[in-house]
Amino acid sequence: MRISARHPYTSAYPARQFPRAAALATAVALSGCTPFSMKIAGGAPAAAPVATGSVEPSVALPGPLPPSLDQSDAAAIGRTALEAAASQNGTGEWTNARTGSSGKLALLPDTAAGGAGACRSFGTTVTSIGGVHRYSGTICRDPAGSPALTAITLMTEEAG
Repeated sequence: MRISARHPYTSAYPARQFPRAAALATAVALSGCTPFSMKIAGGAPAAAPVATGSVEPSVALPGPLPPSLDQSDAAAIGRTALEAAASQNGTGEWTNARTGSSGKLALLPDTAAGGAGACRSFGTTVTSIGGVHRYSGTICRDPAGSPALTAITLMTEEAG
C-alpha cells in the first residue's frame, strides 16, 4: 500500500501544512517593515533620515539656581535666549509643559566681545504656579561653541 501526503478524497494537503504556509506568508508580508530598504525593479531607495529640530538643544546651567526657578524652566530660558540672540528682534517666549510655567525674554543691548566666547545679558519674566518672578541672566558660548547659561538671578518677585 502506498501512503500519500494528500488526502485520499479531496487531493488537499493535510492540515499540518497550513501553519507552515501561514508562517511563511506572515514573514513575507512583514519583510517590508524592516529598517533596511532594497532597490527593487529600478525603484528609488528610501530617503535618508531628516533632522527635524524636535530635540531641543542642550544648554549648560550654572551652579545653584534661585529656589523659585525649576531646572527645566532654566533650561527653557537658556534655549529661548539662544533663539533670541539669533533673531532680529532679540526677544522670545517660552512655555514649559512639564511645570506649566511660561515667560518672555528680551536680550539687553550690551554685548561682550564677539566670537565663540560671546556673551549676552537678558531679562526675563517667569509666570509659574508660585507667582510672577523677574530674573536677569547671561548666556555665553564656550570656546567649543556650546551654549551655557552662566548666570541667572532673581530680581523681583510679584504676587501672582
